[in-house]
Amino acid sequence: MNANRVQLLYPKAGDIEHWTYINGGGGWDHPIHLHFEEGITMNRGGDQIPATELLVRKDVWRLRPSGQVQFQIQFGEYGGSYVNHCHNTVHEDFALLMRIQLLTGVAGSPQAAITATPNPTPDGVFFTTPEVVPEATASTSPSQITTIASNPLRMTPSGVP
Repeated sequence: MNANRVQLLYPKAGDIEHWTYINGGGGWDHPIHLHFEEGITMNRGGDQIPATELLVRKDVWRLRPSGQVQFQIQFGEYGGSYVNHCHNTVHEDFALLMRIQLLTGVAGSPQAAITATPNPTPDGVFFTTPEVVPEATASTSPSQITTIASNPLRMTPSGVP
């Protein structure tokens, strides 16, 4: 994945969504972490919701091989860049993540525009304008699936009517 690419763009805060993570196999567990927000587990596919997840706000969901989790998320008032990534060290090292951009809709605020990507160097930091993929707009539907190429882990965000 490319950290300079926005994969999901929310034009305003406050929308409630149901997201589903599906681990397509490969024998890996995936502890998936959503930065700066929390959600509530709604179901675990065919499995029972563990007591540690029942009616509890979480920001990390463990996906066992062939596992699935659906949770409810609501991005609050803080605009800017969020990331969603796997905590497996190998996946972190290769920047296997999804970048989410939340715009507050407040004219003149720094979060009314897409956040530039910081690029650290030994001589300081420079910023680049991120690419926004065409399918990034938050009018999401169950058919929008982001696939991490090296491991068949899928995330499907779907808006709640």
